[in-house]
Amino acid sequence: REVELPRDASEEPRRRPIRCAIYTRQSVKTIDDLSSCRIQGDVCHSYVESQRANGWVLIPERFDDEGYSGATLDRPALDRLLADVGRGLVDQVVVHRLDRLSRSLRDCVKLLHEFRRVDVALVVVTSPELGYSAQDGFMLNILASFAEFEREMIAARIADTRERLKERHLRFVGGVPFGY
Repeated sequence: REVELPRDASEEPRRRPIRCAIYTRQSVKTIDDLSSCRIQGDVCHSYVESQRANGWVLIPERFDDEGYSGATLDRPALDRLLADVGRGLVDQVVVHRLDRLSRSLRDCVKLLHEFRRVDVALVVVTSPELGYSAQDGFMLNILASFAEFEREMIAARIADTRERLKERHLRFVGGVPFGY
């Protein structure tokens, strides 16, 4: 009978770290130190740190789009992130909520397709249970639909408010000019 000796730790196959990139976005640029991007980044950073035992490591570059709408993919930090994803420098993209990535269903589907094509996972911190299954893809599409719906509702409310202000001959944009 052969006795199995304990394996030396150096013989264990080393698992490659899972490189995580955090992406944040807020529509309005602020002058305050405490921005939504910073808060989103802190939450995502804490989540990645909680997964360190699973091999997750945070890449040092930040991808923050402050003052950019989620209605379009034309955002500088997103462009840098997609370039790094395309170069194979990122294994997972971490976002606080799906609507931070995009508020357009079509754009969200495009991004998800691109991530899957290069085998990059999307981690939504508020929905970490979502993965690669058909049901998870369906849920991501539903969440993206809600994000687009919310964006359209916000735009409709702003348009209604502006119309009411215009009817009452009240100013609704920019600083008040001298003598107004």
